[in-house]
Amino acid sequence: MLFSIQAQDNVTLNIILRPIQTITVNPLQKTVDLVYDSAEKYETEVTSIQEEHLEVFSSGGFAVQVSRTSLELDDVTITADPVSPNPTYTFIPVDLQESPTDLIIGGRGGRQKFNVTYNSHGAYFDKEYKTYTSEITYTITAR
Repeated sequence: MLFSIQAQDNVTLNIILRPIQTITVNPLQKTVDLVYDSAEKYETEVTSIQEEHLEVFSSGGFAVQVSRTSLELDDVTITADPVSPNPTYTFIPVDLQESPTDLIIGGRGGRQKFNVTYNSHGAYFDKEYKTYTSEITYTITAR
């Protein structure tokens, strides 16, 4: 007679997904200068394009918002576009202000780099010649 002895037990495997969002400003681009140093710039605008300026990771849909500390000069617009095209993103030009405003909305998660353009189109005639400074804050939130 053949006896076969078997034993078994079970394990429950849980895969737990938690929302994760990270945002990083390119460390080589922590200061952006908009320099008015010609008649043409005073009469039109000054633009600084920062390539691969932001890197975002999100485990799901997200929004990147931008805000600033107080700034004596207005008329600064920020726009973004992806380094690699992706149709799941919506981009909204932002007139920089103190309250957080949506700049990028992503319908799905993933890792992506974004170019950011800073544009100052103010007519700053008769202003004091000095450096006007503001801290810009980028925030990522789940959507």
